[in-house]
This record gives sequence, structure tokens and C-alpha cells, in this order.
Amino acid sequence: MCVLIKVNYLRLLFYFFADLERLKELSWQVRNPLIALKSGWQVEVSEKGGVRLWLETESLSNAAELRLIFNDREISSTPHRKINFDKAKGLVEILFEQLSREDEGSYTAQLRDGRAKNQFTLVFVDQKFRQTLALANEKLRDIKRKAGPYFQDFLSWSVNEDCELIMKCKVTNTKKDTSLKWFKEGVAVSQVVYEQSSGVSTLTIPQVTKKEAGSYRAVVSDGRGEDVSTLELLDDEYDKLLQQLSKQCAMSASPLRIQSTAEGFKLYCSFKYYINYLKTSWYFK
Repeated sequence: MCVLIKVNYLRLLFYFFADLERLKELSWQVRNPLIALKSGWQVEVSEKGGVRLWLETESLSNAAELRLIFNDREISSTPHRKINFDKAKGLVEILFEQLSREDEGSYTAQLRDGRAKNQFTLVFVDQKFRQTLALANEKLRDIKRKAGPYFQDFLSWSVNEDCELIMKCKVTNTKKDTSLKWFKEGVAVSQVVYEQSSGVSTLTIPQVTKKEAGSYRAVVSDGRGEDVSTLELLDDEYDKLLQQLSKQCAMSASPLRIQSTAEGFKLYCSFKYYINYLKTSWYFK
């Protein structure tokens, strides 16, 4: 009986201290309430190249306060950096029209609403910052590029059924005075066809030779600005062209035929198109 009483006593002590710890925790939470977080810091890049840093908490009262700390110093809105605080939505956001290297660092939002408070930190450095900066700059360049005439489709090449090399591009946002010029190794190319209504420009080469290898450049311009597209038809890219030409020419071969001759007979096939570097091999059985 004595042992049973001791066991029950120890069990009651365990539950008592466990409840006491929970009560202490609840008491601390009542005296020091925390502002609940709905969404942690997010980083977004807009189509115009702007950058938005934002987080969202539970809804706050009109008396809520925000302090933003950047690299251990408090910051506020500037022409370069705008800070918004929507208390009803619990939304904190920092807007950069154009992100710069000086914006790399640690951002901490310190929030207080009556007795409730909390703080949330974004470490915006190293790879995460560099990737965001690169994407934002790319978007900005694209916006500036599209202010005037620009390439909707950059220079590319293909081989048609007639084994002709077709180089083409497409421009848009053009006007009557828009100019489109092609160059090869810095020399103007005059055999180009440009349809201004569709914006498509093509260069057709009926018979490809080694002289077609080189660096091609197309420039579209007018008073609003210019855009440039390049195509390096060299090395591996030129080898890809020869492979595609060889394949297309081989597909134009006729079935094997047999013809009697004075010496016996000959087997042959004819090509609709043939290029001198096309390799041929014969197999028996």
C-alpha cells in the first residue's frame, strides 16, 4: 500500500510540474504576444525590371508600428526605394524601381502592435541577390530595347527541301522610316529580302560553299533606337549546317537502278541535289 501511494504521489508531481510549465508558457505568451506570420519574405521581379521584397502577417490595428533595418541601420522611403505598410492586410513591402549592388544585404522588419511584436529577417546576399539583379537588369534592357524597332525573332538558319540555306529574322514595332540592314564580317549584304508588312527578312543561298561560313549581323533602326541580332555560322555551328545539308541532299536520292553496259551492267542512283563534300558508301550483302 505504501509503495502504491508513493507511485501515485510521484505521478501527481510529474503532472503538476508539466502543467506548471505549460501555464508558465501561456503566461509568457499573454504578457509577450507575438504577431503571427502568414507569408515570409518573398522576392519578385516585375516585367518592367522592378524588384519587390514583401512579407505578410496577420491583420494589424491602426496603431501598429514598423521599423525596417537594413544592414544594422534604420531605413525609410527614398526616390530609389519605396516602403509600403498596409496594416489591415499585414503587408510590408519594399519596392525598387532599379535594383543596384548597394541594395545587397540583410533586411529586418520589426513590427509592434500594442503589446504584440515580432521581427522577420531577409538575408538578400550572394547568389540569391546576384540572380535577382541579373534578371532585373535583363528585364530593363528588354524594355529599353522594345522602345524602338526590335527583333521578334533573332537570326537563325534552316535548310529547305531544295537544299538551300535560308537565314531569316523577324522585326516588329517598325515605322515607314525603319531601316533593316544585314552584314557579313562587317560588309553589307545586298541579296536580302525584307517584307516590311510582315517584318520577315530572309537571305537565301542556293549552293552552300565554304565562303558562307562567317559572322552575320542584322541591324534594325530608326529615330527611336536600334536593335542588333547576330549569327555565328562558324566551327560547330557550320558543321551542323553541313550535316543538315548532307541529310537533306541524301533524302533526295532516287532508288537504286540497274543499267546494261557493253562490259556488263552498272548500279546507280541519282540525286536531285548533290554537294561535293557528301560522302557516299556502297555495301554488298
